[in-house]
Amino acid sequence: MMKLFVGDLPFTATDETVRALFSRNGTVAKGSLIADRETGRPRGFGFVEMSNDDGSRVIQALNGGGLDGRSLKVNEAQERERSGGSGTATAACVVTDSLPISAAPDRHGHATAHLAAHQSGAPRELGRCSGT
Repeated sequence: MMKLFVGDLPFTATDETVRALFSRNGTVAKGSLIADRETGRPRGFGFVEMSNDDGSRVIQALNGGGLDGRSLKVNEAQERERSGGSGTATAACVVTDSLPISAAPDRHGHATAHLAAHQSGAPRELGRCSGT
């Protein structure tokens, strides 16, 4: 099974629209469009799962092709690298108004969150999670 990334979708695209487009080149096992967690609005990308043969055919057929005036990006999805350390702490409990953060345990196993790119260029400690 191949998981495909579909980018630059028009914000009017629906699960049904994408499923119909991809189904022209094979059988869609699963598909999902990603929406903003807070607003529920589409973010303009999603994922489709198909057999390896169908997935390869879809990449050739649809990558760079258009949908409602937008040029689609279709390629095999890549696993995102997880940020953070290899200690026992597994999550940060810091809300930063959507600033990118990473969490890594300190030498005592406490999760300490850092801004990924602070204005000064140096990480800034935001706080520790309780209970770690």
